[in-house]
Amino acid sequence: MKTEETGTRFHLYEATLKDEDSWQGVVSFTDQRPLFERLEPGDQVTATLWRRHIVVLDKDGVEQNTSDVPRDELQMNAALGMLAALLAAQMLVFGVVRLVRPGSHEPFTWDPYGARILLTIFGASFGVGLLALWVGIPWWFVPPAVLAACVAVMLYPPMRRRPPTLWPEERRKAA
Repeated sequence: MKTEETGTRFHLYEATLKDEDSWQGVVSFTDQRPLFERLEPGDQVTATLWRRHIVVLDKDGVEQNTSDVPRDELQMNAALGMLAALLAAQMLVFGVVRLVRPGSHEPFTWDPYGARILLTIFGASFGVGLLALWVGIPWWFVPPAVLAACVAVMLYPPMRRRPPTLWPEERRKAA
């Protein structure tokens, strides 16, 4: 076994493995701990294979995952599920309002609130999902956070109609 640390800003830790039958391969680690820093050239390790990739190295009961270990990253799945659910809810509400009030379906139209709601749903879903993925927050945090982000964006600024701006001639007539 041979270990090597490469990279300047982001460190990549690699171990070259060789077995008795002349097989040789390189495995990568994202961290030194707990096993990589203990490895010395010539050490005997136990490798765990999964789908032809070494996913875990073990030496004397100390295990470390390699960079090839399968990850259980469900945060983006939860975010995409919330995106689909919120889009379905928006379409349902807008469709029901159009069916119930065919002549007057304001403010449930594309302008002013439909586009804003749509952009909010996409932004909150992808923003919270990616943030949870990068930070490592559990997946079950994502649905309430997406919902809270959508509600917060929709309530600020409050959804109220502003009085129309009058042209200078209309202001003189009104006064």
